[in-house]
Amino acid sequence: MKTNQKLIVKLITLGLLVSLVGVFTQCVPTNTKQIGGSSSNSFTPPPLDNDQDEGQQINNLQVSEGIKSHEQILHTMSALTGVPATNASVKNVYDQVATTLPTDNDIKVFLPPHQLAITKLAAEFCKVLVDTTAVPLGKPVTPRAAIWPGFNFGALHAVALDPAGRDTMIEQTIEAFWGGMSTPAETSAAIMEFNQLIDDLLVNEPNSTNTTRNVVKGVCTSALSSAYVTLL
Repeated sequence: MKTNQKLIVKLITLGLLVSLVGVFTQCVPTNTKQIGGSSSNSFTPPPLDNDQDEGQQINNLQVSEGIKSHEQILHTMSALTGVPATNASVKNVYDQVATTLPTDNDIKVFLPPHQLAITKLAAEFCKVLVDTTAVPLGKPVTPRAAIWPGFNFGALHAVALDPAGRDTMIEQTIEAFWGGMSTPAETSAAIMEFNQLIDDLLVNEPNSTNTTRNVVKGVCTSALSSAYVTLL
């Protein structure tokens, strides 16, 4: 059974869902017309133009959020994980998916292939992050220890991912990558999704240290490829 393949398939689905939720909840159409001497944030749909199809009408709307470009995504992920953008394996994956990543900040042209590329890049950052055991020059601890202090990557998953360990790891991931950007309700929903993701990733997997690390990579990838990271 190929764990990496299962991980990517699951995370593409979850990452796309999280990103689309972020897009449709944060990219609110705005109306900047002056009404009675003051601006209004309420949106009044424009009159239907029979000469425009639905896609053209959507394209004419103003939105309040944008998506990061490929370079912005690369450097954001690098800053959040502590993994250099110049890392050989990260650079290799980035070169493979760069043309599929968003080229500008226009959220209206964001498509599922963009999320697929974002998820693949996030997965590589998380793989390097979790697998790196050397302390970088000038740093007190490894990047993974900075994000998940106290987590035992060398423990069997039955120990490392017991209820308390699982909760702590999820909370540390959210704090490191989202940094308070999510509301309490969104955080609560995300914790439930991460727990379900962990359950799915553990199905038919051996109780091993490798499984422990793969699960952390999965949670890491899901958080790092979400709208909280990729939206401007």
